[in-house]
Order: sequence, then structure tokens, then C-alpha cells
Amino acid sequence: MESSDTQSPMSHSTQPSVVDTANLLPSADDEPLIIVDKLKILTQIVGSGDSVAEATDYAAAPDVKPGAIAKALVEMKYLEHAQYVYHNKGNTPPAIDWDNDHAPPPTSPRPLQTARRRAEALNLLYKTTIATPGHAVWWSKNHRDWLPLLKAFVRIAGAERNASSGVRGLTSVQMADLRTINKALSVATLVLQNADARFRSLADVQKAVLGREGDRLRGMIRGREKRKRGVDDVGDKGGTMKIGGDCGNVPVIGGHWEWAWSIYVFF
Repeated sequence: MESSDTQSPMSHSTQPSVVDTANLLPSADDEPLIIVDKLKILTQIVGSGDSVAEATDYAAAPDVKPGAIAKALVEMKYLEHAQYVYHNKGNTPPAIDWDNDHAPPPTSPRPLQTARRRAEALNLLYKTTIATPGHAVWWSKNHRDWLPLLKAFVRIAGAERNASSGVRGLTSVQMADLRTINKALSVATLVLQNADARFRSLADVQKAVLGREGDRLRGMIRGREKRKRGVDDVGDKGGTMKIGGDCGNVPVIGGHWEWAWSIYVFF
């Protein structure tokens, strides 16, 4: 009886893993089957209480950046971190006409505070000193696709403003675990976005487990504010979000950005 050279994703899920255990971190060059297997192994590592960073030989966290950037990086949600790293790879936001691209600033205290934080972030993002709350209001309304990037810079600006000496509450290994999880989830989503739906279904189960572990680690960061819905500058609503650039729409499931894995270009 002839055997088929191909396996369906579902039948593969019951087969022994073909993953090189010395290279467990998902890579952009991996086939969908390999991605699913790697996520399964990483999930098992998390379930056993071991470190995914150690298991992947710290491939996603070769160093821990000091100071404000380190604190902001581990507090960023996936879309923010994705756009921040993608920005560092050369994906620049739209240009601003500082003379004309502005709107009346808010008059209520909380919206005004948000606009001021975003103006501070615009100054960092565009390497200038002339951004005002009015610019932030206009930019937020006209460049919604890029909001995660701006919010990433809000976190950086806030961390710098608070003169944080680092991330309190996480050990260096835990910080590396968080970065490893972020990269594993984002790269997996990148690879599987055009794959067979059955691959994505298999991966979603593992991604949910890893996502919860990432949430747990972020929750351990001391001094991390728990803002009320509607006050948090980061936002927390369902729907879809388009990543800045030509990266497509990303679903936001269950009302949490944590589930909106996107392109995390960190290779």
C-alpha cells in the first residue's frame, strides 16, 4: 500500500516532532509545520516551569538594554513592540507639516494629559522639540495605523521621564523569557498568516498559552500602572488594527491587544 508524501496539519499534530531541539525559536525561514512544532515545545517548557529563554539559548535576548528603553520594551504590548522594532528596521512614519498638521488641543484634563504625552512621544519619534498637544491630536486622528508606534514612544518617554534605573520585579532571565515569548508569537504569526487555516488553528492553541505567560510576566513588573478602561493611553478595544505600512489588518480578539500578534521584525 502506497504512503502519501504529504500529511495534513491535523494528522501531523500526532506525529513525533521533527524540530531541531537546538534551535527552538521560530524563524521566518521555518515551514508552517515546524512553526507549529516549535510553539508546542515552547508551550511544554512554559508548562513545566522552565525558562524559554534558556531553552532557546537566549536567541531573542542576547542582551538586556539598560535604563528607560529596557523598561519600556518589556511593558510594550505586541503591536507596539512590533511597530517599534519595525520602525528601527527602517519603516518610518508619515512626514508631518508642523505648520499645518495640528488641531485644537483637548480642554478636559485627561484627554489633554494624553495629548501632552503623545506630543512628548512625537518629539522623540521625529527627533524634534516642536510637537504640541495639537499636533498629537491631529496625528492620532489621521495616522491611526501608526498609533501603536506612537504609544511605544509614549512608554519610552514616560520611562525616561521617570528616570527609571531598569525593570523592577523581573529577573534578567524573566525579562529574557518575555522577549523570547514576544518574538516567538510574532514570528509565528508572520509565517502563518498566509498558511493553511488548519496550521493557524493548531498554532492558536499554543499561542494562547504563551500569551498568558507573557501577560503574567508583564504583570510582575513593579510600578506598572493598572489604568482604567478609557484612561489607558494604550487602548484596549476589540476590532481590527492595521499595522503601519503595508502589513494588513490584525484582529483584536477578546478586547485585548495582547492577542493581536503582528509582524515583530526582530531577526
